[in-house]
Amino acid sequence: MQNDFDNKLFTILFLKRWKTIVLVTLIGALLFGIPYTLSKTVIGNFDYRSELTVHVKYGEDSSGKIYDYINFYTWKQWITSDKYMDILHNDAGLSESSEELKGYLDANVEADERVVFFAVTTHDPELTGKIAGAVNSTILKLIGEIPEIESAEIIDQSAPVKYFVYKNIPQVFVLGAIAGLFVSCLGLWIWILLDDSVYIPALFERATGIPVSDEVPAGGNVIKIEDDVPAIGDISGDVALSIKAGNRNGRAIERVLDELKKKNANVTSVSFTGLDEKIIKAYYGKTTLSSLFMHVK
Repeated sequence: MQNDFDNKLFTILFLKRWKTIVLVTLIGALLFGIPYTLSKTVIGNFDYRSELTVHVKYGEDSSGKIYDYINFYTWKQWITSDKYMDILHNDAGLSESSEELKGYLDANVEADERVVFFAVTTHDPELTGKIAGAVNSTILKLIGEIPEIESAEIIDQSAPVKYFVYKNIPQVFVLGAIAGLFVSCLGLWIWILLDDSVYIPALFERATGIPVSDEVPAGGNVIKIEDDVPAIGDISGDVALSIKAGNRNGRAIERVLDELKKKNANVTSVSFTGLDEKIIKAYYGKTTLSSLFMHVK
């Protein structure tokens, strides 16, 4: 049975099911994070990385000041420039496209700006080794054409090794948690929006005009509405309804009321069983909303 939308009741029902939101959020984090972590560390899809370490000596500008603005971003622009792509193709004879090579190459500058780390990362150790060798043989030519650099020397090159980007793993878990939070909130919002249960007797009374009694009727013409539409049979005169609250039986209530109306039966009172007192108290402000977090019916 659908009553007029009640924002306060909706909020209470939403908060009452906080465990569902937390559970789905955690499941989302695990569904995203665990497969990604396994794919990067255990079951394949590995990257292979080779690093080339170069010591550079920066030149001076016209005022005698040493160039000190060259950071990792500038180096990455230089190593992925069209000029260097031409050097790799013409001097090193690489057949990979410029776009492929730009995706494989990286540069980084850590604490000492005079030490630059050039990296080659691919999914194939042989390809990584080939491109790293080409970089080794051509990087000094590129650096020699940079006016800000006075000299450079290659001091180390590592063999291709498996490369795990651990820093991305927490991000994937967070992304999964956000997705789980969104799905849980959206699903719960739709579930509550479509819920036709009766939780607050006064709202039922306001919607139907039928008085609600605190006592469950006994004897006489009493119709109990729980899961399904009960058999009404031949009935007339005054009728009392006993309804199980919060049981998603709004459609059954409507069917019974329609049938009784057709039979000219008069519903004198309605009582509810299974009421959640925490919801009722929270709705009328007799308790704090935080009490809903202590119990989920």
